[in-house]
Order: sequence, then structure tokens, then C-alpha cells
Amino acid sequence: MIGAAQQVADPDFNTAVAYPAYNKNLPRVLFDEAHNNFHTTAGRYKPFVDLISSDGYSVVPNGSLFRKRHWGNLRSW
Repeated sequence: MIGAAQQVADPDFNTAVAYPAYNKNLPRVLFDEAHNNFHTTAGRYKPFVDLISSDGYSVVPNGSLFRKRHWGNLRSW
């Protein structure tokens, strides 16, 4: 029998960062959750969110469609 691979987050992954890249003026990361994705900040991507948060990023889940007015002073890369 051949098993099917599954994407499962590792809740025990150590996300501690000894020397965070940012301590003040935290860059903000908007995480797209407006398209009914199964990858969310509280779900499968939680270890990643915890890791970059530990590195000094401010992660903001975004549940609405992106519009020009939402960008304000945000930069994108």
C-alpha cells in the first residue's frame, strides 16, 4: 500500500531566535488569508509565523482583498 503525503505543521519546532534581526521599528508582514487558503497564520504556517515573529517581524493576518487604499505606507518586495 502506498501512503499519501500530507502537509502537517510541526507544533514542537523550536522557533526561538537568539539574536533577532529587529528589536524596534518592526517590519510588518501581511499574511494573505483572504482567498480561503488552508495555509494560515494559526494553522499550517504557525511555526513559520512564530519563527519570523521571534526574529522581530510583526505578522498581521489579512482577511480582506488587497486594495490600493490598504497599502498606505507599506512596502512590498
